Amino acid sequence: NGRPVGGHPLAPEWTDYTTRVQYQTYDVTALIRQGSNVVAATVADGWYAGGVGLSTMLIKKPRNIYGTTPSLLVELEAQHETGAPTTVVTDGAWRATRNGPVRGADILNGETYDARREMPGWDAVGFDTSSWHPVAVGDAPIAGPRLVAQPNEPIRVTEELKPVRLTEPKPGVFVFDLGQNMVGWCRLAVRGKAGATVRLRHAEMLDEAGLVYTENLRGALQTDVYTLRGGASESFEPQFTYHGFRYVEVTGDVERPRLADLAGRAVHSAVTPAGAF
Repeated sequence: NGRPVGGHPLAPEWTDYTTRVQYQTYDVTALIRQGSNVVAATVADGWYAGGVGLSTMLIKKPRNIYGTTPSLLVELEAQHETGAPTTVVTDGAWRATRNGPVRGADILNGETYDARREMPGWDAVGFDTSSWHPVAVGDAPIAGPRLVAQPNEPIRVTEELKPVRLTEPKPGVFVFDLGQNMVGWCRLAVRGKAGATVRLRHAEMLDEAGLVYTENLRGALQTDVYTLRGGASESFEPQFTYHGFRYVEVTGDVERPRLADLAGRAVHSAVTPAGAF
């Protein structure tokens, strides 16, 4: 019904999908309404079908190591006051589309998002999905693995870092310094015309000219691209990637960024801290 059930990014966690697939359980009682309800999801290649390893002597196939397309397995269990249960599962009645705003997403390379393709209300009752296509149904997400409850802490955004410096080493090239290396992604406030594109490149170091140094990344692009819908200030935060970085290069045909326009979102498995220095 248009509200997130868990708030756990990059779920389910990366496992050897030939051995086991973890599922997450959420209490959605407060989200259910009288009458019609909608269960919806956005999926990407992720750990399963995306690029999770660089090509090496041992890994000749850095993409599609476990499968070629993302899969979704959902079961909604509702217990009525009368005691009668209702179960809704993913089956051939579900519909899907590839025409949404996420145009590309990869763990190593980054995410491409076109806000002009957003579909308000796509995850709520009454949205017209007649132009969507039926989903492909299989016996299981992949052959052979055990389906197990997730025993470990979920991935969470645990901290937000503010940049300490903003420079312009070349005209139109802006570099934010977050003050320390971190893992996660950025949230960017941006202003510009509809169709304008802003590009975020992430790096751990700068070169002598003050530009982001990316040679150590080898084949990983670590680049997020956002196309504006136009109008007032817009906010972009990727959903299906993460990066290791301290510096963020921002370019594009948009208004000049300000120091407060960007924030680093630190992300990791949310284990309880065991100590500190």
